[in-house]
Amino acid sequence: MFDNSFPFTKHFTDKFQGAQYLKERTTYIFKTQKEKYHLEVEEYLFNIYVLKFFPARLKKHPEGSTFSLVKIRWVKLWQPVFN
Repeated sequence: MFDNSFPFTKHFTDKFQGAQYLKERTTYIFKTQKEKYHLEVEEYLFNIYVLKFFPARLKKHPEGSTFSLVKIRWVKLWQPVFN
């Protein structure tokens, strides 16, 4: 599936102070022979990372065209158990 690698550059990092789960989001940019892509890496608590990538031309698409390598559903990460 991943036959090639592409050079990339770090675009910026947003830190989310006081957010409940999301710690930071870092955006990278890479180019293929055909077009430019954005890669967003979101870091959550407990070393959970979600990678999202999309063509740069769809960055401001009205319907949101972010493709995730991992789709997560928000669930409680832990729940206290009382007897």
